[in-house]
Amino acid sequence: DDAEIEVLRASDGAPIARLRHPSSAQAVVCLRTGLVRSWRRSDGRTAPEGAVPLLRPSVLDGAPARAAAWRLALLDDSNNEPSVTLACGVDAGSLPLGDGGAGFWPWHLRRTLTLGAGALREQLTVEHVAGAGTEAATFEVRVGDGGSGEAPEVVTVPPGGCWSATRTWSGVA
Repeated sequence: DDAEIEVLRASDGAPIARLRHPSSAQAVVCLRTGLVRSWRRSDGRTAPEGAVPLLRPSVLDGAPARAAAWRLALLDDSNNEPSVTLACGVDAGSLPLGDGGAGFWPWHLRRTLTLGAGALREQLTVEHVAGAGTEAATFEVRVGDGGSGEAPEVVTVPPGGCWSATRTWSGVA
């Protein structure tokens, strides 16, 4: 068997990607919110929506709606490990947002969720795309909605720099 990725509409109309691993593991990712809607390991254990708390950088708090909207960037099933990469923000060199005077939002985020036989992996990259002469920016990265009890990580990124983190879940609630 090979890995499979399907892009579908959920019953509520939201666009989703269903990732299927050859071992029968499966994950459903909402392409609008970037959140895991469900995850089933190959042993049949499941995690419902909200049970996989993804990383959330504070740069998304109060961001212009156009900048903070997740969009599909890549579907990949190489090595029989299906993954979906979502992006939000602006790409380096793009024009200012022009959202009613909101100006330039200097961030580009990428989240990749990769499904293995017994694990789900998240890689989050935050790039500060502001030009030369701009100061470094400091932000917090929380786990999920911040209710996990884990202290947020404080990150400082220089203009043109990026920060990245990877988390792996092998158990389900």
